[in-house]
This record gives sequence, structure tokens and C-alpha cells, in this order.
Amino acid sequence: MPQQIPRYQLIIVLSALAMLGPFTIDLILPAFPAMAADLAADPQLIQLTMTSYFAGFSISQLFFGPMSDRFGRLRIIFFGLMSYVIASIACYQAQSAESLIFFRCLQAVGGGAIMVTINAVVRDLCQRQEAARLLSISMLVVLIAPLIAPSVGGFMLTLGSWRWLFIALVVLAMISSLITLLWLPESLPKAKRKTPNFSQLMDGFGQILKHRAAMSYTFSGSLAFAGMFVFLSASPFVYIEHFGVTESEYGLLFALNIGGMLLLTLLNGRLLKYFDLSQLLQAGIVLMVGSGIAMSILAANHAGLTALTFPLVLFIASIGLISANSNAGGMAYFSSDKAGSAAAIMGLMRGLMGTLGSAVIGWMNTVEPLPMALVMLVCALGAAVSALYGRQQLIADRAAEVV
Repeated sequence: MPQQIPRYQLIIVLSALAMLGPFTIDLILPAFPAMAADLAADPQLIQLTMTSYFAGFSISQLFFGPMSDRFGRLRIIFFGLMSYVIASIACYQAQSAESLIFFRCLQAVGGGAIMVTINAVVRDLCQRQEAARLLSISMLVVLIAPLIAPSVGGFMLTLGSWRWLFIALVVLAMISSLITLLWLPESLPKAKRKTPNFSQLMDGFGQILKHRAAMSYTFSGSLAFAGMFVFLSASPFVYIEHFGVTESEYGLLFALNIGGMLLLTLLNGRLLKYFDLSQLLQAGIVLMVGSGIAMSILAANHAGLTALTFPLVLFIASIGLISANSNAGGMAYFSSDKAGSAAAIMGLMRGLMGTLGSAVIGWMNTVEPLPMALVMLVCALGAAVSALYGRQQLIADRAAEVV
């Protein structure tokens, strides 16, 4: 890591930027029923605001990743922040569910530009195991957002309209902009930047997509995240409408799930000193599959919220062993001049899987816990199949080769 960037400073900047993503999603979750009532919209239509966000977030990374390889990281980060602020103000003013869906997609475009560039910055500055440790530390800070965001959102709803939640997001983006401006230097020197033509760009994407080990990491992480996105989309209706909890109680239950993820993320950072990240990734997937099976069996037998809470917490907690390790493992195979493109592919896959998962559960249009549990289990099994497909590389490639 370059001497001019203190480690603590880099962690603070990356965390401030990365926190925007979970805050953008989780702060709004308790407001779904209120949005549906205020905009006279079907709950299924409000769920599409989540789907549109995931779609915009994932597709935008495919564009901004290579752009960061060409123009540098900071320009793309600040463009993303500016776009995010403008779109958040538009969400505040939305007068219909359809316009809110559209503006949430634009908001996600800014968020995608920020996130794909963050991953490229980490690859610029860190090697494989160090990148996983740095991402784990940053994720601990980032997890504060989903830990408190639903509770904050629920509290704000007791004070006023759901629209003010988007003003809160504008304030957070401005704070992140200031921290980035003061503390984050450019991590990709001009000498390392490339200006590929369309053919070269597609060829670069092709090399990344054909890399079996990197794609194994990518799909394992993406499908695991899809399971979490299913939970994010369905849980407000399952908890509030099926089980009858209040918006504030939903925030506390949601925080319990994120608390489990925080603990395993902390444990992951420590275990990386003793185990290869591929081993910890596999352990996380085993935990996710096991808890998904237990949750589905309980839901099929009409278990109550108390019984379902434990496997739900374990399922979401397993992301703490999967996220940083799948991200760092996949990125480690590519040099800095391809880091933006590689991050774009990984972000696209993760976003597409999340979009698909949230769209499927939204299409089911139900508040019952069983469909949510089954779709989450399918995502976990998909992550396991992907890990098994690339198992030889995940175990053997302890020192990643760079292409």
C-alpha cells in the first residue's frame, strides 16, 4: 500500500463511500407500506423500486468500471456522487410509483459508479489476502448502516413523510463527498491508464468472463448476495403484514440479522491470518445452505416468527464470510489496468443476481414466509454449485496469477 495513504484513512474513505449503498436500500425498507398508501400503488409495484435500483446499480458498473480505467478513479467517484444527489432529490419529489421506480434506477446509476470504483481502488492498492482483510475491516464499518438504517428510517417515519428519507440520503452523500475530497488521492496513475477501443474492451471482458476461477468466486458471491436481496425485498411485507410487527419492531429485527453478519465479518478478518480466503468462503456457503434448509422446513410447517428468526440470522450472517472473500478472490486474478473492468463484471453479476432474486419474489406477490425462504435457499444452493465448479482453483490457487 502506498506510503502516502495511511491505512486508517483509506478505510474511513472507502467505508464512507460504501455506506451509501446499504443506507440507500435499508433506510427506505420500513417505508414500503407508507409509500404504497401515499402513492396509491400496489405493494408489488413498490417492491419494483428495489428491483429497479438493483438493475441500475448492476448495469451502470459495466460502463463506469472501464471508464475508471481510462479516466482515473476519482473522476468517476465524484460523477457518481453528483448523480446520486440529483436522483435522490428527484425521488423526494416523485408523485407516482412509476416515477419513483425510474428515479431510484437513476439513483442506482450513481451508486454503481461509486461502488465499482471502490473495488478498483482496493485492487490498485492491495494484494489478495490484504485486500480481503481491508474489505473485511471496511465492511465492519459499512454494516453499521444496515444495522441502524431501518430503525432510523422507522423513527423518521414517526416524525414525518417517507420523502424526508431521501433528503437524509442527500446529506450522507454530501458528507461522503467531503471526506473523499480531503483524504483520497488518485490511485491509478496516468501512466497506467488505458484507452481501449470497443473491440479491445469486449476482448478484455471476454478474458475476464472466461477465467474459470475468477468466475467461480464471482458467481458464488453474487448468488449469495441474491439470497440477501430476496430477504431485503420480501422482509418488510413478511414481517409487517404477515407477522404483524410494527415498523419500529421491524427495524430491530432487521438489525438482529445485520448484527450476525457484523460478527462473522469481524471473525473473518481475524481468521484470514490463519486460513486462505477460499476456505472461509466455502465455510460461509455451507452455513448459508444449512440455514436455508432449516428456514424452509420451518416455514413449510407454519412456524412462528420466533422460530424463523434463528435460521434467518444465520443465513444473513453467512454473508460476513462470503462477501469480502469472494470479492478479493475474484479481483486478485487481474492487474490494475484491468481492475475497473473486472470490478464491473463482478458488480454486474452481483447486481443481476440481486435483481433477478428481488424480481422473482416480487412477482410472487405474497406476504407468506415460505416463498421467501425457498427462493433464498435456491440462491444458496446456486452459490454452492458455483463454488464446487471451481473448487480445484479455489483451493489450489493460493497465490493468484495475474492475467
